[in-house]
Amino acid sequence: MQKVVRQNRAFSLLETMISLIISCALIFIGSLNLKEYQSELLLLNTTREVKAAFEQAARICTIQNSPMSISYFEKSSLLTFKGTMKNNYDRTLRINKKIKIHNLTNLQISKNGTISPKIITVSDGNKSRKIKIQMTWGRAIDG
Repeated sequence: MQKVVRQNRAFSLLETMISLIISCALIFIGSLNLKEYQSELLLLNTTREVKAAFEQAARICTIQNSPMSISYFEKSSLLTFKGTMKNNYDRTLRINKKIKIHNLTNLQISKNGTISPKIITVSDGNKSRKIKIQMTWGRAIDG
């Protein structure tokens, strides 16, 4: 009778290292895409939030027939909406520190909800989105 010798097959050290390197590379690529997606999502959501806040403020001015002022404080990343004594509207919008809003200085919304045309840029340093403020009926247009 012959003796059958079985050899246990396993990965060699080289094969294990190659598999590990490929796995790490795939995970690294996935994490880079996730960070890029998160920053893009933050920019998009901030743009939508700012646009919605402008539209809401314009509607309130129209309904209450009272003007409002809008200010952006870059250092503290705050966007404020302040009404007059008549409408008593006061809203503060906190913007993420990574996001900056350009071309937004002391805007006024008239008592009928209009704002003179202006393009506001919301940027995260790499990408930017534009909001075209052209309010005559309480609506802003994406640029």
